[in-house]
Amino acid sequence: MSGFLDLLELELVDAAVPRSAPLSEAARLLGESRVGALAVLDEERRVAGLFGELQLLRLLFPRYLGELHHTAFVRDDPGLLAECFARVRDEPIGGNTHAPVTIDATASATHVAERFLHLDMPAIAVVRDGTYIGMLGLADFCRALMRPRI
Repeated sequence: MSGFLDLLELELVDAAVPRSAPLSEAARLLGESRVGALAVLDEERRVAGLFGELQLLRLLFPRYLGELHHTAFVRDDPGLLAECFARVRDEPIGGNTHAPVTIDATASATHVAERFLHLDMPAIAVVRDGTYIGMLGLADFCRALMRPRI
């Protein structure tokens, strides 16, 4: 059965880490990935969660920052920022993820679009028979939709 991958001639990005990987490794891989999110995999290569740029940002700054609506009165404290990263750098990534969001490789392009419209992540994990096969970035998906076809 063919789906959006064949229809749009899309290639997936392999951007994944095991859920036991430390945050520092996930942050490095996230920086190298063009899709802005990683699949966090269990031992059977099933998607246990997603880890994106917003999850990383939330870990690198004090938790109270997300509650503030204005930060003009807050001074940057490099020591505090370094302390925040030192506190989480060796933590396994598995406990700091977004809920798993997947799309089957046989799904229609319309279903993929609907999933992206309801997701606050820049990429979705693509699976075949429940097993991870790659990440689909929103920008790659949109570019493929706009490509002329005959």
